[in-house]
Amino acid sequence: LGYIGAGASIYNHNIYALYGSIALIALGNGSVYTPPVQALIDWFPDRRGLASGIVIGGFGSGALVFAPTMNYLMAKFSQVPTYIGQSVELVTEGGASLLSMVASYKR
Repeated sequence: LGYIGAGASIYNHNIYALYGSIALIALGNGSVYTPPVQALIDWFPDRRGLASGIVIGGFGSGALVFAPTMNYLMAKFSQVPTYIGQSVELVTEGGASLLSMVASYKR
């Protein structure tokens, strides 16, 4: 649901729905990540480090495989919305102008 919501919010240019969808994705990833680690630590009490390292390595290797795949698919099928880049510029330029206003304020 989180990925569907993220896709719909990007399509509709709704940044707040995108943030909510990303929070839902993070909650789901945390829910999927913790139980296997805990189960393997309980199953192998004398090799806890090895067991948790194998699980963590499995999750990391998923990123190793899917990152190039996603880059290829994004380059082939999608166009990044321009409002994401413009919002970053607004935050950085707005922050710089706020700092200059604060620095020039005299009591």
